[in-house]
Amino acid sequence: MVIEKGQDIPAIGLWISTNMRIIGVVICLIVAGAYYFVWPGWKDPDRVRRRPVWSQVILRWFHSLTWVLLAAACYPGATFPAVLAGGVYLVFILTLVYERKIARLG
Repeated sequence: MVIEKGQDIPAIGLWISTNMRIIGVVICLIVAGAYYFVWPGWKDPDRVRRRPVWSQVILRWFHSLTWVLLAAACYPGATFPAVLAGGVYLVFILTLVYERKIARLG
């Protein structure tokens, strides 16, 4: 595609609008991959080891899982993954707040 004097700009906009689901899935999977490979546990590994196993699992995997579920929710009629993503993210945030509170106290 060669852009000549801005004539193809509407075509690019049309392509983006017709492929929005695919773009959403790709973006969600990129973010999930980023949180899968880069996570804050490497900053203080001793504190991570002192956490209970349930907390380690939630803080390590639930943020990536949220983004994978959001990628699944990009398809029409996929309300269950969207609701599940909200619940998983809520559990992640509550666990994060709990762990930060414990870290400040002790």
